[in-house]
Amino acid sequence: MLTLLFYSPYSKIQEEGLRTYFFTFAAHYDTLVLADLSKMFELPVSTVYSTVAKMIMNEELHASLDQHSATVILHRTGPGEQTRLEYLSNAYADKITGFIENNEKLLEARSQMLGLQQGYRSNEKSEGGRIGGGDSSGRVSNVGGSRSTNTRGGSSRGGSSRSGGGRSGRGRNA
Repeated sequence: MLTLLFYSPYSKIQEEGLRTYFFTFAAHYDTLVLADLSKMFELPVSTVYSTVAKMIMNEELHASLDQHSATVILHRTGPGEQTRLEYLSNAYADKITGFIENNEKLLEARSQMLGLQQGYRSNEKSEGGRIGGGDSSGRVSNVGGSRSTNTRGGSSRGGSSRSGGGRSGRGRNA
């Protein structure tokens, strides 16, 4: 009897179903018989054998083929072992992380070059470049709410409305 040498779309779908079956249920089996897989997916035993062999060669499936008993012996991966898919997904995640970090560095450098990060610089200029703030004459604002000296003579408690919210010498009527 003549067997057809070409693949129909139906047989390709059946092969992909076999591959998906292994990806999904391989962790639940120790061995699988090739004849049972052949009946389950309506494929010739030779096609099942070649599909499983390709998956083993491409490290998609941790298994070995026993030709004598026509079975697929599935190997369990330990908690420290990664499958090829896990390895590739981790490598992909690492590359994406590096890509994001490089983009953030470029964005920061470009924004500094264009002068878009002026929030820090404008605060520095408005506070006179000192940690405690103040204006160009050297007068320092009352940061802690304690006693401050008013330039009009006398003293007032911090937070009084005459001294402009605690700033010395910068009242509303200055």
